[in-house]
Order: sequence, then structure tokens, then C-alpha cells
Amino acid sequence: MANYYPAAEDDDHKYFVAPCFRIASSFGTSVDMKRADALWRCAVYQEDGYPAGRWRLPTEAEIFYMITLSQKNKIPTLFSPDDSVDDGGYWSANGAVFPLNDGTIQTRTITQANNTHSGTHWARCVYDEWFWADTQHEKADKETWTWGDEARNTVVKQQ
Repeated sequence: MANYYPAAEDDDHKYFVAPCFRIASSFGTSVDMKRADALWRCAVYQEDGYPAGRWRLPTEAEIFYMITLSQKNKIPTLFSPDDSVDDGGYWSANGAVFPLNDGTIQTRTITQANNTHSGTHWARCVYDEWFWADTQHEKADKETWTWGDEARNTVVKQQ
């Protein structure tokens, strides 16, 4: 994985939302896992012709955005709520996000999330369609696993 670009983990980037992104379908749901496993899962994930090496954990803001759209019945529920931060939760690039049954959303930093619920949470990967549009391997063969990483200096968008 010489050219894999996960979302930045620092506090400044937890508020970033890609202008156009795709979330893994229900085929991409996972069991609860440690953070390192979640990062790896997203790095090698491929779905619907969107190649591996380009999926990543969503930022905290991207998860908030999707949960809010679900709560407003704009999209299906993609992040299942629980009763407390002692259960469930989803890994983000910046820690873990916990949608709760009372409609609130709580977060934990990476360190806190590693110490919550045995340090295991679910992963739901995202693909930054805006960044990878009009690049080599933008869409790969759906039937063939494709490694789609490219060095950023070789990513040339069509004008």
C-alpha cells in the first residue's frame, strides 16, 4: 500500500466532509473490530467497481452528516443506534461515533474509543468520489478485485 491515503486523524480534519462520497452498502457492514482492523478493512475494501486502495474510514463529520440525513428520513439508516456508548459505535478517522437511541450522537477520541467496549466498534467505509473522479481505475471491473492506488502526483483530473 505505497499510495494509500486515509483521512487525516487530527482534530482539524474531523470536521471535513468530502464534496461527493460513497458509503459502503449493507454488503460492506462489519462485525465489531479493533481500530487497526477497521483501517485495514477500508484500505482493501472494494465494491461495485470502486477499487481497493481508495476506501477509507469516514471523518467524524461525514458520519454526523449521514446520521442526520437518516434522522430526517432523507436516506436509510446506515449507522444503527444503541442505548449508550458502552455498546456499538462506529470507527471514524478521528475516533468513534456513537448514534444513540435518544437521537443524540456522542464521540470518543481514538484513545478513548480504544478503551470503550473492549476497543472494538463497527466500520463503514467511504469512497471519496470527488477526489478519484476522472482518474485511472475510477471504475474497475465489478467482478475482478482491483488495486486502485495511485500516487497523488499522478492523479490528473480531466478538465
